[in-house]
Amino acid sequence: MKTQRYGKIVLLILLVVQISFAALYSVAKDGVYKTVQSAIDAAGPGDIVQIEDLGVYEEQVTIDSTKSGLVLRSLNPTASKKPVIRFQDTKTVLPKTYQQSQHQDSINFDQNGALRVLHARGVVIDGIKVDGGGAYPWQWEAIWENKWPLFHGNAAITLWVAGDVVVRNCDITNAYFGINIKDRNEGGIFANANPADLDTWNIVPLAGFGRTGNHIIENNRIHDNSFGMFFESVWDQGSIIRYNLFYENHHTRSVASKVAGFEPEGNNQPGGALFFKDHMLSPLAIYNNTFWHNRATFVANWKVGGQHLIFNNIIAQPDSIGGVHQDVSGKFPARMHHSLYAAQAERPQRRTQNYHIGVQDDGEYVSDDVPVTAYSQVRIMNSMDRVEIEGMMVTAQIETSTGVLDTSFFVEWAIQPGARITTPFGRNSTVRWFEMKFLSTDPESPDFLVPDWDDPDVDRLVLDKGWPEAGILDADGSIADLGAIPKAGRARNDIVIRAVRPVIIEGTTATIDFEVLGLDKASLSDLKIKYVRWVKGIPYEKKRNSTDPNAQPDYPFGPDFDTIPSSDVVSVDIPNTPISMGSNSVSFNIKKALGSSESYGYFELILEGKNADGEIEMSSVGFIPYRKVDYMFDVKVLDYATGKIELDSVRAGELVKISITPKRIGGGSFDNEVSPCTLTLSSGYVLYTENGDTLRVPSVRGTLVKEGYFTKVPSSGYDRVSVNGAYVKQIFLGNSKSIRILPGDPEKITFQNPPSKGYAEIPGFLENGSIRVEDKYGNAVGKGIEVKIKSTTPDIGDILKDDNSPAGGEDVVSVTDSTGHAFFKATVTEGDKGDTIPVIATLVENNATDNAKLIVGNKKPKFFILYSDTAKFDITVELNGCAGVKFPVTIIASTAQMGDSIIDTLNNEFNIDLPSGIAAYKTND
Repeated sequence: MKTQRYGKIVLLILLVVQISFAALYSVAKDGVYKTVQSAIDAAGPGDIVQIEDLGVYEEQVTIDSTKSGLVLRSLNPTASKKPVIRFQDTKTVLPKTYQQSQHQDSINFDQNGALRVLHARGVVIDGIKVDGGGAYPWQWEAIWENKWPLFHGNAAITLWVAGDVVVRNCDITNAYFGINIKDRNEGGIFANANPADLDTWNIVPLAGFGRTGNHIIENNRIHDNSFGMFFESVWDQGSIIRYNLFYENHHTRSVASKVAGFEPEGNNQPGGALFFKDHMLSPLAIYNNTFWHNRATFVANWKVGGQHLIFNNIIAQPDSIGGVHQDVSGKFPARMHHSLYAAQAERPQRRTQNYHIGVQDDGEYVSDDVPVTAYSQVRIMNSMDRVEIEGMMVTAQIETSTGVLDTSFFVEWAIQPGARITTPFGRNSTVRWFEMKFLSTDPESPDFLVPDWDDPDVDRLVLDKGWPEAGILDADGSIADLGAIPKAGRARNDIVIRAVRPVIIEGTTATIDFEVLGLDKASLSDLKIKYVRWVKGIPYEKKRNSTDPNAQPDYPFGPDFDTIPSSDVVSVDIPNTPISMGSNSVSFNIKKALGSSESYGYFELILEGKNADGEIEMSSVGFIPYRKVDYMFDVKVLDYATGKIELDSVRAGELVKISITPKRIGGGSFDNEVSPCTLTLSSGYVLYTENGDTLRVPSVRGTLVKEGYFTKVPSSGYDRVSVNGAYVKQIFLGNSKSIRILPGDPEKITFQNPPSKGYAEIPGFLENGSIRVEDKYGNAVGKGIEVKIKSTTPDIGDILKDDNSPAGGEDVVSVTDSTGHAFFKATVTEGDKGDTIPVIATLVENNATDNAKLIVGNKKPKFFILYSDTAKFDITVELNGCAGVKFPVTIIASTAQMGDSIIDTLNNEFNIDLPSGIAAYKTND
């Protein structure tokens, strides 16, 4: 919304202050880093690159494996206006010839993108608009096996062989693929070579389990692309797609014409929201999304399966009526729950029929004809072509000599909004037909794709109609509404589940090992399993797709894959095993031993717990995958002194012993040499020998014991040792239990904001300067450690004391918090734009130092929110009250550190972004 400069705004505002626990690199058109890529290049793993303005950055941005854990965000990620990264990638399009296709270094088409995450893990992209510069499809002839064409298109965002990436609060648009996800982990649990693959010897299932996938794509607008998201060669962990708006994902006329000219593959590219290829085993959880005006919703290409868990979605009207053969919405009869579909292939047909009614009135027959108009035929699409005909009661009135008489009759052919879609979901279907009603379909409106809550059908079919078994909640604690925009607002959902190792099955006992982790340091207590299913026997086989008896079997194309029947989605009893944040191991009775052909499956689960306020919160959906193996490694991290005590925690740099023993699952030893073998850490970090070399395990026979030490504390605080190997065609895998990695003793100090040995612009004052105390390996050390900070040019700029007065070049002492960070403030004293303020930090206990620089920039105004019960800005003040109560709030602009002076020369408009359920009113004073 927009409001005038001097108005007082009456509203409830939640002020969020982002405190950086990593080095902060700021990007602005007039700042120190003028391009996004330059700031990323300067940053290190786990650092933050923050775009401070709303500029358009015409550049390709790449985050590679040297930047794992990096956060790329805007200054205000949830605001409707966002900085823009715009780039049309027309160069990353190889191979163009069959000869190039035979060299791995000449293949890069799947890395195409405006914003690319390549081989990195733990990256967060938050609050950015990514513009692909326009859809750019291409096709090169006779590439694969010297006969099949390469067809692909440009992307706005590409996640390429990446893991644990979060993309949230973004606007992703104007590309052939909005988000292109290529999770081709050749050591993933579901890795299986394809006919055109090079170096198939390098594809070793389970050798690199858990390195890719496990992404979270949430709270985004994904729109005006040919395809919203493209998943290809997803060979490892499952991912989460939730609370997104997918709209207007279809070809433009010019792109459609170009694609149609690419024979034959162009015929298989209809456009739509979600597009799958070579994605037959790894599951997605797709829930609480809203789809509108897409060409199709779930589009299948080659080698696709029906393993995904889909619930609480609204699939509204398409961009144009007409069936799409590759839309496989109807291929999830046991996997789709509590969702609404508008008709996609044909418009619902209405019919009017006259009904003759009559009564005896004092010996005389009185009658009337009553016209009834209702829906008589609804066909969603080819695979969803039958809905429940519930009929309806109609009340009519007839005038008699004694007055008006009410009478009613039943219209047996009428189809009501909310009718169950019975084909393919059955008589008890929770997937229903409804022509969705929104407050607005204008993307510029604040009510865009917000359900029309005043409509009685919306109230009946959307409000609190989420899947109860999953237990997903809205902000008011009620069961979730359908779609991406709940009436009460979205509840926090920052707890994630990550598989530690694949499911191990011995007879009818299945053991799952997983970690419970919190995004942004979230944590829950009293955790328990709310929902769990064992999904078994996922189909993975070639089929004969041609009537030609000489044709070779191939993997399914389009909708030709086998669905997962309800009998293979097994409800298991929940044991009393306690669940906690961090590492967990739970065993289930799966009731029936697996058959010889049931080689693939997974557990899916959702946890419930309590937050710090005692409120119930739910985790995201977690997947623990299964692949049939007969052998495993027993891996343990033992104490160095005796080699007998299995450790729960260890300090960085502390020597430990790693015990590795091959064995048969179900009991029995394995005495042959297993070779080759690999030893890795789940975090992606490295174990070192006492001499400082990388710890390697080329082979294992019997019990092997190796000595080494950890150096890095992962963001979760936990790590685990993974060992994988092979003997002939038998696969071995094994993981230690999760072990907590603690930092070593304090040894050095590192500036975070401004970055160490670098610089940051100071627009008048710096309120969130930070320093981190670290051990020798760069891990943050805990609280209570004193550091000193001072400016060497106090006449230009100075560090502020506790009373916010300049220190005059003297040391200011700060003490680290539980994250190992100490904070400080700085101000410009007499400096002019471009002047440099060197600052020095000293670790008191050993006099270790670090230095950085502040550069005087233009004073930038900042908004301060003053509540009615405070005379000046105070971040600790809260407003509390009942719904419907108005609170006076004053918003001022100031360049002063605490808002002590008011600027009255700014532009007369500014934007206020409010969460759902909060309104703003301008007063006249």
